[in-house]
Amino acid sequence: MNAHYHGESFLLRQITRNLPFSTWPSSTALQHALSLLTTPGSSERVRDLYTVGAFSHLMSGTTCVGEYPHLLDADGFAAMRAGFEKSGIRFQTTLRSWEQIEAARQFRTEQRHAAIDLGEEEDYTLYRLEGLLRAAQDLECPLVAHVGEQRSGMEAMQRNFKKSPATVLKEQGILAHGVQVLHANYFTRGDLSAMQTARGTVVLCGASAAAKRTGCPLLHRLLSHDVRLAIGTDWGSTDVVGELQFLRRLPEIVSGVRPFSPLELIRMATINGAHALGCAQHLGSLERGKRADLVMFSLDDFRVPAPGPAPDANEIASLVVDHLGGNRISDVVVDGTFLVRDGAPASADRSVLRRTAQALQNDLRAAVKGTAVPRKAEGIRFVPTASDLFFQEQDTIPETVPTGINTRDAGKVEETHPPAPSTERPKISRIFGEDDL
Repeated sequence: MNAHYHGESFLLRQITRNLPFSTWPSSTALQHALSLLTTPGSSERVRDLYTVGAFSHLMSGTTCVGEYPHLLDADGFAAMRAGFEKSGIRFQTTLRSWEQIEAARQFRTEQRHAAIDLGEEEDYTLYRLEGLLRAAQDLECPLVAHVGEQRSGMEAMQRNFKKSPATVLKEQGILAHGVQVLHANYFTRGDLSAMQTARGTVVLCGASAAAKRTGCPLLHRLLSHDVRLAIGTDWGSTDVVGELQFLRRLPEIVSGVRPFSPLELIRMATINGAHALGCAQHLGSLERGKRADLVMFSLDDFRVPAPGPAPDANEIASLVVDHLGGNRISDVVVDGTFLVRDGAPASADRSVLRRTAQALQNDLRAAVKGTAVPRKAEGIRFVPTASDLFFQEQDTIPETVPTGINTRDAGKVEETHPPAPSTERPKISRIFGEDDL
């Protein structure tokens, strides 16, 4: 179960690699690339993108994806669904506009395939939340709260409501209805207590948070809270096993991070992911009456430790998380049908998928030709130490934001030219946390 993924990242990952998330709005190349998916007549390209992306998920061992798509129009939305359906993978689409919500009414018999996004934290109002909750009740689908990915989102919630996100969601009846909480990097202990009481699920995207430098102090606070956790790869990667391995090894280099056992991580990628997507009654575990979704690993490599004659769940989980990887996946079964067999897609020609992906990349190069991607200033060497890997833990968010600070634009790069050399010691860039640019 990959409970949170941006399908457009399969195409745009090269542009955003090593580019802090706070600078994305300033990237001309990225904005030109996104126009590939939103210009009139782009529906065929969108369909191809989600087709190759869906097969990539399957070959990485994912049987169900929580897709958080770009703001596509009605034609693009239909093309996205067609791309997923061509692969046979299970998917749940997050509806991010009223146009998409109206389009979703056409497939009301498949409501488990849809969820409704609450939008950006800066745009939250009581009227908006009430309207979206009514729409979710009408469509009988869950809600998605993409919250706390950056500190600015938490500041916006405190400024507008004088309350933290989970408290607002609880008071509006959204936690009780069923909500997928994505990221939650800056959730306070109070937020986690509310999630624990509501038996809600938080979708962790640790490796992506590190790559995008959006911050992940939540992992420090999880030591004292029993919150159900699921896994999402978020941006650029379809490898859920790689995400598990990242979280498994993180405590070795960052003190105070919640350590996870292999079995806990496997649950996060299976039954907990099913809870996040609202389909735990049908998927996520091997039980009588549930759908037959299976992922099989090849053990024919002598470098892989041989399991014992009667391995228990802990030994099998350790084998997968500590010794195997996405490249060892041999077969994937969805609803009793082999969609990947012997490492190859069963319903598509690998060479055709490759040519399709190459055509998309050629379109991308043409779209961004001659544009410049903003980078860190030259002459500054960033060498993070262990103590710099996380922001200092902050359990309270300031009630007010200093005058003159626009939290929506906080952290953006306004000048792409290198600054004049300074004799002052530069601030250290953190692996987790918004960059000090």
